[in-house]
Amino acid sequence: MSSAGSPKPGRRCPVFIIGCARSGTTWLATIFACSEGFHTTIEDPDIFPLVDGAVLYWNRRTLFLDRLISLYRAQLLRAGERIYVDKSHQNIWLVEELDKVFPSALYVAIERTAYAAIASMMLHFDVRQHFVRWRRYPVPNAHLGITEADTLGYDDLPLSIKCALRWRSHHERLAELRRTLGDRLHILCYGDLVEKTDVELEKLANFVGRRLQPVAPLRAPLEKWQQMLSHRQTNEIDRVLDEKLRDRCTVLSPCGPERQFAKPWQRDVAVVAPPDRVQFSED
Repeated sequence: MSSAGSPKPGRRCPVFIIGCARSGTTWLATIFACSEGFHTTIEDPDIFPLVDGAVLYWNRRTLFLDRLISLYRAQLLRAGERIYVDKSHQNIWLVEELDKVFPSALYVAIERTAYAAIASMMLHFDVRQHFVRWRRYPVPNAHLGITEADTLGYDDLPLSIKCALRWRSHHERLAELRRTLGDRLHILCYGDLVEKTDVELEKLANFVGRRLQPVAPLRAPLEKWQQMLSHRQTNEIDRVLDEKLRDRCTVLSPCGPERQFAKPWQRDVAVVAPPDRVQFSED
């Protein structure tokens, strides 16, 4: 089981799991951690804060990178003949820096539909805290999806819009990396991994060169957003995404060529959110 981009035994080729927050990266990393032949770190307490710092404080990135690279090299040595996998999803913004040191690295990304990812972001305390502390970080800030033009009035934006800006920025970054990384990037759709776990894991196993052990998914998250987002919030999300994506309505499709959709972030969405159903604060 191998492919052109797959790491060979003993080859110093890390695999980095990347993606937007609340998109399934932890579940994906758990699959690697439960499979033989992999050495996996999941939001490692030494590694993860350095990745976070290098991404959020991009104007001081070099202060974090030397220590980060040193830790990755140490993990590669510890991995031995196993394939080293790290889940620090913010590495989506550090690919160019990582490639300078690990030019044969592989990247595995997972993307969740906008409504589901945004609803989950809105519930997650640590994610919300980034929006509260945004003034501490340099702007523009791609990780949060904040541009110079967004700074005026950003504090007054609804949480749904702030999360939509962040999802959009990561969606666009994945499209960029798909072009630049080529066959060193494998992208999964969260919904496909839930609904067709065995099929998707077989594709992923061919990409990394080792068999993977399925970890049972929770099916509830696929539809959970419908009980969490109101019509007002889905309309707010639509406006944010339509503003930037309406002229190129394509979706990243790991299963084949890009497909066309009237609203790409609504892929796999069959039910409209109920009106005025809000179960969390916008604070």
